[in-house]
This record gives sequence, C-alpha cells and structure tokens, in this order.
Amino acid sequence: MKELYFSKLLTTKAKYYADWQKIKSILERFEIDYGLIEGTKDIWARDYMPVMDGKGKLVQFTYEPSYLKDDLDRQTNPDEVLIDGKRPTNCGISSKLDGGNYVKKGKKVIISERIFSENNISSKKESESMVFDSEREKKLAKIFEPVFNSAQQKVIHDLEGFLELEVIIFPCYGPEEDFTGHSDGYVRFISEGVVLISKLSEEYKPFAKKMEEVLERYNLDYKEMPCFKHYSKKHPDSAIGCYLNYLELPDLIIFPIFDIKPQLDNDAIKMIKTIFPRKHIEPIIINDIANEGGLMNCISWTKDA
Repeated sequence: MKELYFSKLLTTKAKYYADWQKIKSILERFEIDYGLIEGTKDIWARDYMPVMDGKGKLVQFTYEPSYLKDDLDRQTNPDEVLIDGKRPTNCGISSKLDGGNYVKKGKKVIISERIFSENNISSKKESESMVFDSEREKKLAKIFEPVFNSAQQKVIHDLEGFLELEVIIFPCYGPEEDFTGHSDGYVRFISEGVVLISKLSEEYKPFAKKMEEVLERYNLDYKEMPCFKHYSKKHPDSAIGCYLNYLELPDLIIFPIFDIKPQLDNDAIKMIKTIFPRKHIEPIIINDIANEGGLMNCISWTKDA
C-alpha cells in the first residue's frame, strides 16, 4: 500500500486540472509515492475511506452523510472503492461518520458533535445518566455530565470501546453555516496534548466560548491559526480562508493559501513553519477545489488517517 491516495476523479476532471498539476508537481518533487482510488463519485477521499483505530486496524464507518441525501448520485459506496485493485478493509462499523470528521493523533481522536445528528441522536437533555464501571468510564462520566445526555454518552462510550481511542467531542456550527460539520475544518493535532485551531477572535463569541470550554474539559493546550471568512454567492460552501485543512505527511506539509489576503497567507505560513520546524512546508493555491468546500486534507487519504 502506498503512502498517499487521491480519487482518480481529481486527475481526470477538467475543472480540477490546474489544481491537480500543482499538487502533482509537489508530490513528484518530494518523491511522494501516491496512488489513485477507483470507484469514487467525488474527490473528497477523506470522507468515504476507512480510518485507523487505536490498534492500527483500518475501520470503515457507514458513509451516508445527510448533506448528500438529495444527491445520492454523488454518494460514494465504500464497498465499491478500490485501491491497488482491492478493497482497503473488510472491517466495518454501522455508525455513520465521515473520515473528515475523524482527526486522530496517537490514542486520541477528535470528532465533532455532528456525529449525533448524523446518527439521529437527540441533543435533548435527559434526567437519567449512564452507569460506568471502569476507571476510564468514571473519568468519562465526569467529562460527560451534564454536557451530554445518556444517548450521546452511549455513542461515545461505544466508540471508545470499539476504536480503543479516547474520543474527544468538538463543537461545530450548524448545517446552515457548515454543511459537513467535519472536525478537520476546526482542529488539527500538533501533539496528543496540543491542538491547532482557528483564531478564536474570528469566531462568533458564543461559539468561541464553547470551544474554550471544550479545550478545558479535555485538558488540551492550543495554538491559534489565522483564518478568514470568504463569502461567495456563487460558491456558498467555499473553504477559502481555512488554513487548517492542510495535508500532513511524515516530512512534508502541503499547506493551502489563497492569494486573497496576502498578509494572512504570510502569517499562516510563518505559524505553520514555527509549529512544525522539522517538516518541509509547501504552500499551494487550489482555489478551484476550495470553492467546492474542501482543501488538501479533504481530497487526500493516508492509511494512518
């Protein structure tokens, strides 16, 4: 299995040609061995491909995102996806979760609260709470109460048991502001105890407060990346302005910039170089892809995702 994969559609559709040539040039320059995924219906490989659990095993979640319920012709069937002529994994789980909502580092994974609505779990608080037995479960109980109701607690509890990872639930905006609610647009790990988030002063105050509460609840330190909102009537779901959606490889980060606010581009590049001083940082402008709602992390897949 190669180090990195992309949907074959990214290489064959004319509208992505210019952006793909930029990506391909960087990969070839750094001698990154990449492969192409067959059987996909869109370019967002991260979402419909498997994720890695705490044991190093690839696990396939159910891919039935609500934002594609009226566009089933665009919904990739993971059972039909092939890499190097084979299915990536036969290990599956019935819970609905996109790979873009799975940000992992070591023994921790960050998933946004969108997982609850995607799995029809009500956010309504209930008087009852779950009974936990193990030390980890007792710790969870302290984190959960009174934040999550018992049904939500069970989802997290079951995921932790299946994945053998600590599951951290992050906030996200509602579907009107963020149609996917994927955690990779809100947070990335620097280390297991430190995360990178968008600048809190650029978020709505109630949301920023919620983010701060979550970071404190899970005892996570954080650094803030510049960001900006880019509104376009033609591209309402554009990801332009989200520097967090970079592709991280062992020795290389392919880092999106946008050539819209040059000073912010420069500030973001300086920030990522400071955070990862031992990695090569390659800025890239792929605004045709960004305008469709994703960036480098969204369009790529690595087996250790």
